[in-house]
Amino acid sequence: MYIYCMKKPYLFILLFLMISTSLSAQSVLTKENWDEIIKPLEAEQWQDAQTLTRQYLGKIDKDEDAAAILRYMNIYSTAGLLNDGKLTKKQALALIAPFKGQSIISSWFPIKNKYGLNTVQMVNDKPDTLMITATNRQGTNIFAFIYVKPETLYSLTEWTGFDGKNCRFGGTISFLDVEGEMLPRFRIRVDNAKLQIE
Repeated sequence: MYIYCMKKPYLFILLFLMISTSLSAQSVLTKENWDEIIKPLEAEQWQDAQTLTRQYLGKIDKDEDAAAILRYMNIYSTAGLLNDGKLTKKQALALIAPFKGQSIISSWFPIKNKYGLNTVQMVNDKPDTLMITATNRQGTNIFAFIYVKPETLYSLTEWTGFDGKNCRFGGTISFLDVEGEMLPRFRIRVDNAKLQIE
């Protein structure tokens, strides 16, 4: 499972390999709850995933790490509905707009020095802003451009040395929008992001 997810880092299994160590002990969500949520995400059943993540967000404290992960999942599933034409741009943005100013924690992505889908890469060859082009399972439809401003600034030499490692981030959403007409997708900015690199 781990090797498979390394090849397809936009899936959510890899994120939850470390769920027991990354979430606070006070979280009311159990492993069974997470399994229930992850199943429709992996199957790209966007409506079920969107509904479940929204429901569970209403049951826990908004400042929990679990809530930050659920927000990320909810944005991803909402992007899937937008991509499938089940939501208009206005409807999709209205659903995620309340997340502005709140935290998210992403799934894992490989770091790459060259452009690639579902990878963490530098913007303009500078590590002060990072970018992820998040897509569907097939890599055929772009769901979001996510721009990340790291809390810790790395030198160019340091960052290029991370090539091939895996990274996830947690930070505060400072900007949310929908762009594109025929192929709409989210544009998101996350500030003060703490990076976990392994």
